[in-house]
Order: sequence, then C-alpha cells, then structure tokens
Amino acid sequence: MLPEVRKYHFAVELLFQNDYISMETLAKEYYISRASVLNDLSELDTFWDHFNLDFIKKVKYGIKVEGTESQFRSALIEALKQAEGRKETGTLNIQRHFEEIDLDQLREIINQLERRFQFVLTDTSVEELIIALAVMLKRLSQGRQMDQGDSYTHWESRRMNFVLQYLKERLAETWG
Repeated sequence: MLPEVRKYHFAVELLFQNDYISMETLAKEYYISRASVLNDLSELDTFWDHFNLDFIKKVKYGIKVEGTESQFRSALIEALKQAEGRKETGTLNIQRHFEEIDLDQLREIINQLERRFQFVLTDTSVEELIIALAVMLKRLSQGRQMDQGDSYTHWESRRMNFVLQYLKERLAETWG
C-alpha cells in the first residue's frame, strides 16, 4: 500500500476508535515499521486541522482523535474516499474497515432506489453515497447518535422524503 493512501487508512482506523491505539498496533496491522507510522501520521496534521479535530498523543497510552460526531463523519467520509485510491475496484479498498457491512449490499440498495424512484446517480455519486451510508451504519452500531436533518416543506422535498423513507426502511431491514 502506498504511503499516500495508507495514511488515510490510519485516519480511518483512528476515527473509528473509541479509545487510544498504539502506533505499534498500527505498525503490526499494516506490516510496516513504527517510524513509517509516525511519518504517515505526521502528514495528516492538515487533515485533522481541516476538520477541526484534535489529534492527541499520550505516552504509554497511544494516539486518538477527538471531536464532534459531525466532524468525525465528515473526516471519515473524506479519509475513506482518499483511502479508496480512486481505482476501478472502487470500494474494495475500504471494505476492510467495514467487517459487518457488505458494501455490495449497499450498492444493491442504491440500485433498487434508483429503479424504484426512476433516477440515475453517477458512478461517483453512488460510491460516495455507499461510503456515507457505511460510515453512518458503523457509527450507529458503535452507539453514536446521528444529527437530525432539516424537515422540508416544499413539494420537491416531499419526493426526497419518500426516497429517504424507502432508503431508511431498506437499511433497517438489512442491518436492523
């Protein structure tokens, strides 16, 4: 794995952790040296700053990231897009971060949504939606709360509400 991509996998690992993780653990998991982990993590400073997240290092504890739920989700989505590597394999590069969520099942739900409501998303939009939904599902499974979205009142938004309700029902059927 190239360091440019690997550093975003580290970001994902840290953002999904509830507690400190040691650099040695990351080094073993990715079969690299502790020095490589340090180098990769130092390149993420601007990434953390961009999302207003705090990167914390504590001797004998390890490293972790702190911030709000919406900051975490935004950073996770961006880190996963970068970790994906933008290759033709798409979400295959990030499936390892979602052991309990089959990203192909999410893709099928989105395809059903497109057929049911007669619209077409670009391949890029589908990939980004898969990532956003996977992040939301994993964070919910970790006991996190999602922010409440705005309610819409105009007629176009009624269709959006139908689409979202269908999506919510399909996700609940599949993952509870």
